[in-house]
Amino acid sequence: MIDSFKTSLLEFASKHRDRINADPEFRHQFHVMCTSTGVDPLASNKGFWSDLLGVGDFYYELGVQIIQICLQTRSTNGGIISIKELFDTIRASPGRSKQHLSKEDIKRAIERISILGNGLKMIEVSGRTMVVSTPMELNNDHEHVFTIASEQGYVSEEMLVSQYGWSRERFYGVINVLAQEGVVW
Repeated sequence: MIDSFKTSLLEFASKHRDRINADPEFRHQFHVMCTSTGVDPLASNKGFWSDLLGVGDFYYELGVQIIQICLQTRSTNGGIISIKELFDTIRASPGRSKQHLSKEDIKRAIERISILGNGLKMIEVSGRTMVVSTPMELNNDHEHVFTIASEQGYVSEEMLVSQYGWSRERFYGVINVLAQEGVVW
C-alpha cells in the first residue's frame, strides 16, 4: 500500500510539476498533503523530490537570499526584520525567486536553514512574524521590548514598568544587553 501511495504521489508531482513550482498556494497545499502522510519533499536538496520538482534548490537559494538581506540590513534594523519586509525586499530584487513567491515560502526556507544553528529565528511580535538574525538567544523580556517598540516606535523605562511591572534594574539590564548586541540603539 505504501509503495502504491508513493507511486501515486510521484505521478501527481510529475504531472503537476510546473504548477507546484509556479503557484505558491498549490505548492503549500502539496507540501501539506505530503507532510501529513510522512513524506517531506522539501527535506533535502538531494534526492528524487529535488530532481523531480527542483524545490530543494528553490528553498536553498531563497534561504541564501534571506541570510544576505538579514546581514545587509542588520545595521539599520538591529537584526530584526518582518516577514513582510523580507518578502517585499526579495520581490524588489532581481532573480527568479521573486516570480512565484509567498510569505509561506519565506517561512519554510527559514525553517529549513534554522536547523543549521541559531542564526535565524522567527518570533511573533504584536501579531506580526519577525525574523531575528542576531546571534544572541532571545528571552521573554526581549520580546516584551520588541512588542512595545513595534506598537509605540520606541521604548522607555516608564512603559515597561507600567505595562509589565518591571523594576528599573530589570529594564536597564535588558536594554543594555540589547544595545551591546546592536539590536536597539
